[in-house]
Amino acid sequence: MALSLELPEATLDSIAELLPGMMYWLWMDVRGALRFVYVSKNAENWFAVDREALKVDGTPLMALIHPDDYDWVLAESIAAAETESLWCAEFRMLLPDGSLMWLEARDRPRRLEDGGTLWTGHANKITERKRIEEQLRSSETRFRAIVENASDLIFTLNQEGCFVYASPAWQEVTGVDSGQLGGESITAWLHGDDIQPFQAAVDRVFNLDASRQQGEFRFRSGRGDYRWHSVKISPLMAGDGAIRQCLGVARDIEDSKQMVAQIEHLASYDQLTDLPARSLFFRLLNQGLSDARRRNKRLALLFIDIDGFKSINDKWGHACGDWLLTGIAARLSGCLRGSDNPGRLGGDEFVVAVPGLPVGDDARESIRALADRIRRLVAEPFFYEGAELIISCSLGIAFYPEDGRDELQLMKSADAAMYRAKANGRNQICFFDSGD
Repeated sequence: MALSLELPEATLDSIAELLPGMMYWLWMDVRGALRFVYVSKNAENWFAVDREALKVDGTPLMALIHPDDYDWVLAESIAAAETESLWCAEFRMLLPDGSLMWLEARDRPRRLEDGGTLWTGHANKITERKRIEEQLRSSETRFRAIVENASDLIFTLNQEGCFVYASPAWQEVTGVDSGQLGGESITAWLHGDDIQPFQAAVDRVFNLDASRQQGEFRFRSGRGDYRWHSVKISPLMAGDGAIRQCLGVARDIEDSKQMVAQIEHLASYDQLTDLPARSLFFRLLNQGLSDARRRNKRLALLFIDIDGFKSINDKWGHACGDWLLTGIAARLSGCLRGSDNPGRLGGDEFVVAVPGLPVGDDARESIRALADRIRRLVAEPFFYEGAELIISCSLGIAFYPEDGRDELQLMKSADAAMYRAKANGRNQICFFDSGD
């Protein structure tokens, strides 16, 4: 069974057009088969592959990874998926015409409930940058000539982390003449949370723990804000083999990170109400259940269905229906604590997970009070284009652990209680009963 997109492909294409590289969602099923749930049009432009065919079989694109890079790229990607940690790498692609293309890929893996893995990522061509880096390693003179015109931040540091050299691009970022940075600590330009990991990366290079370090760090601009940069740090060997300086190359990735964050948000949140969508809500519910098991707490699940929504949608149109759902979501969110997790399952169905409840009847009464507050707020009139709209909602409530020990059973119990509330005349609150 193929994994389906949570966003229309046209929406993803419109986002991808704003990025210079290639955007992708790569899915590996439990059998290890790879296919692209989504890949932007640059895949066709760069690699002469059929985007539609890649949805069925990702092999034609994956097979273009250089044979010397393929095994470690796949191994590192799978290792990152084990911890759902950010994965970054530079590797070569062998194009159909026999030429080489260097890619810099960055993605975030996520383990799926069916045992598969989904990587959400973005790749840029860096062939020219790799050529420049090779030239930098071969000649200090050529290094100076190249970096004077480079848009990347290029710098050398001594072992104390102070500038020995800073390229002219630093002036564009910091507003300070790059020639005045000599002797100043680079940490003065780093975000406070990034100073320690950056220093650790520099130390590893000088201590020969690694031939090169890479990471993402925030540099302060002349305006006082911070922008994310992808940074590579390599040792510079002196004639006697000692390492007295290191070379750094930093590329601004702020726009790319914001775009990836926007994509992840769109994939996890309902586009209409901005509440967690089904997949994210179930992840939050599972986290709440795990916490309840560990701390011997209860968790309540409220299943909320809007009464008479279809008739309003039919009479006033979908624009009114969407406006009404947005208003309901706002009222619902206004009832909740920061630790409560609301969500929209689709249509006019909403859910709320209330974690961390004590054992005993007090929890039942507090949840009844919350449910009644939601019911009364939803019943307050809405005004659309001068017309008064009156609706109500039916609520079903189930508790962990007595009504379900996993998310599916708990959802089934809350749903059954909601249908009993409907059957009892709507605008009602019902707790799950084993007879439901």
